[in-house]
Amino acid sequence: PTYKNGYMYNLATTSPFSILDQKATFNKEKRTIDVFLTGGACGSTNEKFQLIDGKYVSIEFTEWIPIENACAETVYGMREGKRVLKSITDSYWDFEKSEYAELVTKYY
Repeated sequence: PTYKNGYMYNLATTSPFSILDQKATFNKEKRTIDVFLTGGACGSTNEKFQLIDGKYVSIEFTEWIPIENACAETVYGMREGKRVLKSITDSYWDFEKSEYAELVTKYY
């Protein structure tokens, strides 16, 4: 990124480089980049990119969405460039244990 008049500008225009921030993680051995975007407890996403044939492509997308009094973690794989649902896990935040408690996982 570059700075101009106190504002940060990202010079990259392709994913994942256009969406990298300080929460992104890199795995040199697996040649992956994980990009986590937070939107609150039940509004966050995580997208995993892998270097394949010299280009980073999305290989997995996880999204946490609100459902009634809990959150659902939806995990998508990629098939022919499109997201395909792999699983949905309903969970809630256990305040006593300070962690998510899983209720049920459905696989597709």
